[in-house]
Amino acid sequence: MVTRNLAKRAGTVRDRLASYEVVLLISGIWFLVQGLRYLFPPLFDTFQTTYGVSNTETGLLFTALLVGYSIVQFPAGTLADRFSEAKMIAAGAAGFAVAALIAASAPTFPTLAGSAVLIGLTTGIHKTVAIPYLSRTYAERKGFAIGVMDTIGQFGGAAAPLFVAVILVSALPWNVAFLTGAAVSAVFAGLFYVRVVRREDPAGIVDDDGDDGDGQDVENDDVQGVENDEGVDVEDDEDVSYREIFFNTKFLLFVLIVMAYTFAWNGFTSFLPLFLIDAKPLADETASLVYSLLFVASLTQTATGWISDRLSQVNIMLSLLSVIVVGLTLILFVDGVWALGGLTLMIGIGFHGFRPVRDAHLMELIPESIRGGTFGIVRTLMTAVGAIGPAAVGYISDVSGYIAAFSFLSAVLAGSVVLIIVMRSV
Repeated sequence: MVTRNLAKRAGTVRDRLASYEVVLLISGIWFLVQGLRYLFPPLFDTFQTTYGVSNTETGLLFTALLVGYSIVQFPAGTLADRFSEAKMIAAGAAGFAVAALIAASAPTFPTLAGSAVLIGLTTGIHKTVAIPYLSRTYAERKGFAIGVMDTIGQFGGAAAPLFVAVILVSALPWNVAFLTGAAVSAVFAGLFYVRVVRREDPAGIVDDDGDDGDGQDVENDDVQGVENDEGVDVEDDEDVSYREIFFNTKFLLFVLIVMAYTFAWNGFTSFLPLFLIDAKPLADETASLVYSLLFVASLTQTATGWISDRLSQVNIMLSLLSVIVVGLTLILFVDGVWALGGLTLMIGIGFHGFRPVRDAHLMELIPESIRGGTFGIVRTLMTAVGAIGPAAVGYISDVSGYIAAFSFLSAVLAGSVVLIIVMRSV
């Protein structure tokens, strides 16, 4: 009897672990996406020395990456509505492995910028497809699943500056960072293809028990005539078009909020290392360590995602945006590694904690039948606006200094706090 119970318990543990295989593999690929993207900012100083370029030009380099990331969002979403999401995720991972190889061998700055665009295009596929995929696969735990993905993924952002710091200290060529990213990305693309793509059902859904299924048990609740917990009317899937959903006032306000958030996030993350080096000032390696704390704060995402499955998403997002505004304001006026590290961690908690709540809220606002395409449109808008962030911060910092540039970002987020208050009252 004891042996039978132990075997049954062991089988339950294996089944439980298998149920999370999809989210863990998707999270691993998101880790690589974030890692490849955030290899660039810690290398800005190296690029400026190597290629003889300015803050504005390095800002434009990251903007070029984000433009590529932006323009692929809607095509990826619409293709996901029609074809296999899992195949698209695997293809994207294989694509950015190739793009990283090109970046590693770039002989000139324009070539490097071209590789950045390609990295943006190939990495841009992942999240637009992965969020709806996870939302169906883990329908009752979507906030938690998205939080797991974002938490693991953001450690890619934390690992990138640490990896760059190790390379700089070891006097290795900066190209090693991209070569390593290419190799690991290729491995994950293969793993995802073997473990998920080859066993997905005809509908493109792997259920959360780890077995192929018909997908019926992971669909969202009947949405006809239902008003969700944030008070947004969700119409019958069959009657809603891409055009009609953009006439919903709360939906439009929320799109503006996420665009402001993405603009501030991209602007802040792209120039925080140089801000710490030039304005504070910290040594390059110390600045990279402080910068990594921004991504260590991603641990909060699983918690905020879990909480968003139970409490008001709007109130959670309002609190987190307010935390960012306070942190961005204070970091302009403090010095010292401990104070700067603490505020960087505080800002990171706000930025990262907001993300899974944002995505879970979007999944509730968008009807199932147009989820991929609509999510693609939203991500196109927010990443297009966000792509301007690095160039804007680079330009303002060249003309007026970092205090002016970061104060501008704080003002943008303060505006988003106002918008979310308005959205709550509509």
